[in-house]
Amino acid sequence: MPDFPSLYVPPHSITPFSFTEGLGKEFSSFADASALMGSLASATVIQNQAYYYPLFLPLPVMLKRFFWCNGATVAGNLDIAVYNYNLDKIIGAGATAQATINALQFVDVTDTLIPAGRCWLGIASNSTTATFLRTVIVSALLMNILRALGMAIQASAYSAGLPAAATFASAAGAGQQIIFCGFEIGKVT
Repeated sequence: MPDFPSLYVPPHSITPFSFTEGLGKEFSSFADASALMGSLASATVIQNQAYYYPLFLPLPVMLKRFFWCNGATVAGNLDIAVYNYNLDKIIGAGATAQATINALQFVDVTDTLIPAGRCWLGIASNSTTATFLRTVIVSALLMNILRALGMAIQASAYSAGLPAAATFASAAGAGQQIIFCGFEIGKVT
């Protein structure tokens, strides 16, 4: 235990874009990040493919609910979950019907303590037409950096929800997507 208290104050929510917990530091380190990744836009994702985004939690957090941003078309079901360092699912939302267009969608789950350290946020949809607010990595260089940091995919991962254990495949080259999704946290008791 350190002699000094932690200066870390967790945010209200954690996303792949979060500065401390997500990939925000990596994105901000580029002078012109817009040249490396597209702007946020509504678009489809690959049906049944899971997208896994690395997170690092300096302290344990209490996960309260998941969220994502629907695009202009809602269809099918999706699942969103947090996986631990061993790639085992800690908590997931389960198969959830996509609802309101162009809006954040929330799914309440049982309050779950997510331990400090490395974890992954996974999301997958079973629809070919559902759209989400997301950005596309347009630079192979940035994609190589993100892959080295732990961003991964899993083909055919959705079968009535995300798998209990993730099996990563390399998210190769430019063209991979980062969906605007995450989870809200509350006080650890």
